[in-house]
Amino acid sequence: MNINLLTHDIVSDRRRNRLFKVLKGYGVRANYSVFECRLHKRTISDLKNKVCSIIDQKEDPVLFYELCLSCVVKKASFDYKRDKGNNNITSSELYAGENNGG
Repeated sequence: MNINLLTHDIVSDRRRNRLFKVLKGYGVRANYSVFECRLHKRTISDLKNKVCSIIDQKEDPVLFYELCLSCVVKKASFDYKRDKGNNNITSSELYAGENNGG
């Protein structure tokens, strides 16, 4: 299982809304145009295909980042409201039962 960060800058409201509906099934919204996901390699491929079917590849940049455990553990957030509500995936959620030492 991999930790992935997906970012987008979708021009069209319609395409952005369609993409949001798809992405919320794969992860949690970390920011307006950023999703944090815990995905298997096959699921990443399926998600990329779905994203490509929604976006206009000439207008809508979408970036996928695969993160290592040490990167996720070092994640910092400066959004008190979001942190307090625990809407972000935490390292303990991503690696439940694994050692998150730093």
